[in-house]
Amino acid sequence: MTRPEIINALREAIALLEAGDKAMARPVLERRPAEPPASDEDRRTFRQANVLFVDHGVSKASGKPWGRLTLVSRDSDGEQVREKFPTFDEDLIDKIQLLGKGDEVAITCRPRRNRDGEQEWVMLTCELVTKAAAPTPQPSTGIAIDDIPF
Repeated sequence: MTRPEIINALREAIALLEAGDKAMARPVLERRPAEPPASDEDRRTFRQANVLFVDHGVSKASGKPWGRLTLVSRDSDGEQVREKFPTFDEDLIDKIQLLGKGDEVAITCRPRRNRDGEQEWVMLTCELVTKAAAPTPQPSTGIAIDDIPF
């Protein structure tokens, strides 16, 4: 019920009580089912993407640790999308420090407002899906000692 509907229903109830035994038509209240509150699962979002960059540090103001994961993925149009997901959970910060560029991860996050009032997504969980293949070492193409011109 909206606020004006509640006020009208209360006014009708007061009129009914003041009327007492007088024959008065009983007000008919229209009821609609309440919308269920959003669950914790509805407030979270799942993403699966590749790690582009891992950053961590300590806040200058509060001295609390922070971490940030930059992920890269493709949207439905095939465009590359980069997103940053901060976290303030120390266990999660330790976990993301072990990740490297190219690792595929699955994260759950929730929205929050930052200091500037802008919406950002804060990382709640992070699971490694696949580890990136180690780069193959390139053979050295150095100069032989006989090729030095002096």
